[in-house]
Amino acid sequence: MAPLNPHPNHAIANYSVLVTGLTGYIAQHLVKLLIAKGYKVIGQVRSKEKGERLKSNLGSDSFSYEVIQGLEVKGALDPILQKRKDIRAIFHTASPVLFESKDVYNEVFVPAVEGTKNVLESIYLHAPQVKKLVVTSSLAALASYDQNMDPNFIIDETNYNNTTMEETLKNGSNGYYGAKTFAERAVWDFKRNKYPNFEVTMIMPSYTIGPQAFDSEVNGNQLNTTAQWVADLLKLKPEDPIPGFLDSQIDVRDIARAHVVALENPNTNGKRYFMRLSRTNMQQILDIIHKHFPKEFGHLPKGKPITDYYNEIFVKAAYIDDTETRKIMDFDYISLEQTIIDTINQILRTK
Repeated sequence: MAPLNPHPNHAIANYSVLVTGLTGYIAQHLVKLLIAKGYKVIGQVRSKEKGERLKSNLGSDSFSYEVIQGLEVKGALDPILQKRKDIRAIFHTASPVLFESKDVYNEVFVPAVEGTKNVLESIYLHAPQVKKLVVTSSLAALASYDQNMDPNFIIDETNYNNTTMEETLKNGSNGYYGAKTFAERAVWDFKRNKYPNFEVTMIMPSYTIGPQAFDSEVNGNQLNTTAQWVADLLKLKPEDPIPGFLDSQIDVRDIARAHVVALENPNTNGKRYFMRLSRTNMQQILDIIHKHFPKEFGHLPKGKPITDYYNEIFVKAAYIDDTETRKIMDFDYISLEQTIIDTINQILRTK
């Protein structure tokens, strides 16, 4: 199979890339980066209004969009792939990020898993010219929540979450972990059984934070589901307790860059890459806010600025080894401090 030319400035104009879930948090940063690097991008959106809004934000002739209501409908992607034979690579980012749901199966599982299966089948049947599929997965597909919080457990790129369907349907949080797990299994099963004409790379972000791709996407203090944790801190009163939160995190802009590396570097074919900077908690984030925004947010609770106690709690979670991922990613990750500064500045700028 002839690979896509990995050089970012050579022969890009000869083909287009398709991005599903175009209005998503990660997808918007990805499209913004792809356009900046000279790619022609076609986006899948659920409404013309959303497509036009992103088109206006991008202000580029290299961007176009197609309206498809939902990828969970079998054959939904067929019309795009039948019409646009210039598509040579696909980024499948579309998947719900819901941690609370009253109908886990229909709201979380079906869109994530059936949507992924339908994308695979559509490429296989109608787009033999597509050479690369990059899928946005998650830490959730590497390990369950309990494993992630187990100090005796080691997480690396070879781990697979062994959750069951029964566990997946218990609640929204389990549903998210299970949906990501079963969606990834579907990809590798398809690759193994159908021998498609395209290579696959899996990008598996940890908790994703950072600014929105465009200021117009900020609605007051309302951000993306995961980034909202940061915005919610700004609503605390001096006497409020600091929310208990501990997880690995990564800047959304680094996730976008990882997707482009997966496209341009053929050494990523058939691999999984776990994107995380470090573990963090709300106290660390508050410390950064107090350091850089004392005038605007000096009223927020101080908590207990990072001490040995707060450092100790990080050993009460799984050990993470992302050595292989860092070897292939040819860029320095954005620091937690810079992520928080950029996020807060955007919130202030758009008030």
